[in-house]
Amino acid sequence: MRFPFKQIEDILAEVNNKYIRINWGGCGVMAGILAQHLTPIVHDIKIVSYGPWSRNSNIDDARPKVCNNSMADWEVEGIGFGHVWVEFKWNGSWYAVDCEGIRTRAQMYDKWGSPCGGSWTVKEIKAISNNRQGWNSSFRRDQVPSMRNHIGRQFNNLFYY
Repeated sequence: MRFPFKQIEDILAEVNNKYIRINWGGCGVMAGILAQHLTPIVHDIKIVSYGPWSRNSNIDDARPKVCNNSMADWEVEGIGFGHVWVEFKWNGSWYAVDCEGIRTRAQMYDKWGSPCGGSWTVKEIKAISNNRQGWNSSFRRDQVPSMRNHIGRQFNNLFYY
């Protein structure tokens, strides 16, 4: 199977144009949605975040110390939320994806910086991003159900799963 880079780019462009300020407080929501839909088709997938104060932190190491799975709990353990995105491996190369599209992992790091080590699960990032506390309020959270449905329909049409 060939990975449908162009089709996913088209979906992301449509979503990014339709919904307001996803990367201004909704990147965690988007990462959860994308990871959920990419997991059935890619084997190596990570949900990561960058924060300028968290370069030496590791999500996997912090996990046992986090009680409520809130942004504040993760931040106490040194995990930042400057930007959240999904990384995946396809045919031996690593890629990164957020609402702005798919790029190489190196390109994402050039734009945002190297993320914390480790990775969240889809369930964890959904719980963190469903709690509006701590996220930039510029992102309109009333868009989330429509975003989930829109992306879900597009991926279902693309992959028939």
